[in-house]
Amino acid sequence: MTQRQKQYARNIYKGMTQHAAYIDVYHPKYSRNRIDSNASILADHPTVVTELARLNAMGDKKAVADVQERKEILTDIMREKGISRIPAIAELNKMDGAYAPEKHEHSIEFRKYMEELREAKQIGN
Repeated sequence: MTQRQKQYARNIYKGMTQHAAYIDVYHPKYSRNRIDSNASILADHPTVVTELARLNAMGDKKAVADVQERKEILTDIMREKGISRIPAIAELNKMDGAYAPEKHEHSIEFRKYMEELREAKQIGN
């Protein structure tokens, strides 16, 4: 991959049109139609497609905070003075599994439930 191809892919990734990205990198003196044609061909070039996929994958990873980053942010909040630190501590404890899972009781009688289902099915027919 050439430096120009790499820069073209970066420009596309940043949101430039193919036309604008091509002009920015190559500074052509061609007609608009020829620039558009060359830009389109370059956008389909395997190395440019691969570079765009790589940039998009990196961007996706940066868009979502991983567990470590979230823990660091909550730790910073926890250490701040003058704000309620308890919610941050509670959230960190949840992330670390410090709490036992909550138990939920269910009081559905199976026979009664099955009868209600049968009745509902008969009404629907």
